[in-house]
Amino acid sequence: MRRLLFNSIKKRKFSIGFILINLIIAVIIMYDLLHMMKMNDLQNNIIKNYVDLDTTILLQYEEYNKDLKDMKKDLDSISEFLKNKEVKNGGYTYTNYQFKELAGNKNYIYLNDKLWKNDTLGLKPMASKLLYLDKDIVNMMPYKDSKVKLLYSKSFDYVPVVVGAAYKDIFNIGQELTDVEGVKYKIIAFLDKDASWISAGDFYRQVPKSLDDYFVVPYNTKTDFQSFAITSIGKNYIVQAKDRASADKLTTALQQFANERKININPLSTYSLLLDVKQSRQEYIRYMSAIALIVIVFVTVIASLSMIISIDERKADIAVMITQGASNRFLLTYVFIENAIVFLLALILGFGLNFLCKNDKVLFLFTYKNIEFRPIFMVTGIFLTVGIFSTLLPIKKILSINPSKLIME
Repeated sequence: MRRLLFNSIKKRKFSIGFILINLIIAVIIMYDLLHMMKMNDLQNNIIKNYVDLDTTILLQYEEYNKDLKDMKKDLDSISEFLKNKEVKNGGYTYTNYQFKELAGNKNYIYLNDKLWKNDTLGLKPMASKLLYLDKDIVNMMPYKDSKVKLLYSKSFDYVPVVVGAAYKDIFNIGQELTDVEGVKYKIIAFLDKDASWISAGDFYRQVPKSLDDYFVVPYNTKTDFQSFAITSIGKNYIVQAKDRASADKLTTALQQFANERKININPLSTYSLLLDVKQSRQEYIRYMSAIALIVIVFVTVIASLSMIISIDERKADIAVMITQGASNRFLLTYVFIENAIVFLLALILGFGLNFLCKNDKVLFLFTYKNIEFRPIFMVTGIFLTVGIFSTLLPIKKILSINPSKLIME
């Protein structure tokens, strides 16, 4: 069997190489298509459970060359304008931050090492993971502990902080923390396990982020030590009105208010933004599905024909094997194994190139950090099915060989 396979693959090396290249392309395309479809499902989940896109405005602040104090003044002006508009508003951002007390906390260090070892980024942070929340943005999200509302007190001598569920056995309610600037924080509550938040950046298209190992703190308007927060919250500022009509009216009013004060902002409807993203993704899925289908059909035909030609060229050798006792089962196994080698090699190389060459980027468009196993299994199943179909004609051909007829010829 091994000798037969080796000789067959050697004879078909050029056709097998051509088939492999096409199969690898198909593997990469199909994996990304399945991942795209999952992104659509996640996006639908965000629409359903996280953000009412009809009533939400993404406020793009575009004054990052300004002095920090002027930026803060602009954002405070916008917040003041929105104060009596019956809307929820605020910004958010992710960062790392240092608390002095945690540098010598062995339990925290041990748990943090363990958590970051399993993190998809694979790197241990220099400081604790932090999520800044500004104003009442938290009220736009579900699964909130009512105690979190204490974060928005107008007057406090310390900065309240809510801690992720992973640290529940390490810290206590009322425990104080101090940052590198000497600002005092006090733990006021713990988040429920698996609490999540929309991811940083374009929140309308991203996957909710787990907050189990995060510290959640407010943007403290009484001090200016969080310069990073001022800048980043400006990039992630969102406003939620009571209905679509109110959102449209508010967008116009915001633009007029900003123009009068020479603040460069761009209020955008998240519904329109999401629709654009979804349409581009659907268009990508449609075109690439057509390409993948053409490649698969083409490869199936080529794989079948090249094997039939190979069998035809070696009819005499196969006839000798049949006369020496080779059964139909042996011949079937040979055809299946030869095809399986080609398709499995294409899967391995395709997945390998997919993750090595693209550096955690889905083909052309979107990014992800986790290796998705479900699409891998689905692509593998599809390709093995295609591989089986491509053996049907070669099997028919090899079983039709009649040794006695060949001898007479």
